Amino acid sequence: ILEEEGFSVSAVEAEAESFSQKLLYPLERVDKGSVFKIDEYILDNNGNLNKSYDVFYEGGLTSPDKNLVIYYAKEDYVREETATQPETETTAPPTETQPPETTTEPLDSTEPQVIRTQDVDQTVLEGLMGKYPSQDENSLPMMQASDRQSLDAFLLEIGSQTLTESAEIYDGGFFASYDLLLVPRVTNTGSARHTVEVKVEGNTLVAELTVTVPEIHTMDMANWVLLIPVAKADAQGRTVEVCLAGSLGQVITPAPTSGLIG
Repeated sequence: ILEEEGFSVSAVEAEAESFSQKLLYPLERVDKGSVFKIDEYILDNNGNLNKSYDVFYEGGLTSPDKNLVIYYAKEDYVREETATQPETETTAPPTETQPPETTTEPLDSTEPQVIRTQDVDQTVLEGLMGKYPSQDENSLPMMQASDRQSLDAFLLEIGSQTLTESAEIYDGGFFASYDLLLVPRVTNTGSARHTVEVKVEGNTLVAELTVTVPEIHTMDMANWVLLIPVAKADAQGRTVEVCLAGSLGQVITPAPTSGLIG
């Protein structure tokens, strides 16, 4: 079919493992003889063809020079972590020794948190974005909680158990010195990574977000709420804004620039 459309098609037998090891989300399983790569497109575990950040939802491929290389598996490949472990006839007897105690470092309430709220519908977040609008066209929607009561009201409104548990560290002692910026966001990929830098620029306190997306990433809509502490002493008397990385008043969408950043 491709050749009839004027494409030059060649097939290459290759080891799927060598390609899978380079992916952010490795392939789980590839059967011998099956196609797992077409040019720079990888057939992911959901059956989608991904090329960096360009995805053709209609299932069509484009090639400027009309040359396509199809890679098919030389042998069966099963990711090591998901391979079935052989059963053994003997099991180790239970011991009476207690397992070693494990300790978890408590979260620092003064550091930003990026929470993926999978238990919240996208329409709920979009409603919050409309209720808590941005300062101007160059900043992002956010709610500024100055005490635990206002935080609890936001948590009740969004209805996310994940977010509620993550917000337990913000008590009265925290709000004595800090306000908390709550930033709802929606991105077109769950692979998006947010980093936050808070800084004072004249009469404005800016929480600047840098959003990065790896070349190989998932194509799933993702809901987020960012929890950004800001010192009351810095926020008092200043306009508080949240914006994407770049100079204040200039929104810069980080690479890749294909509309993946919500």
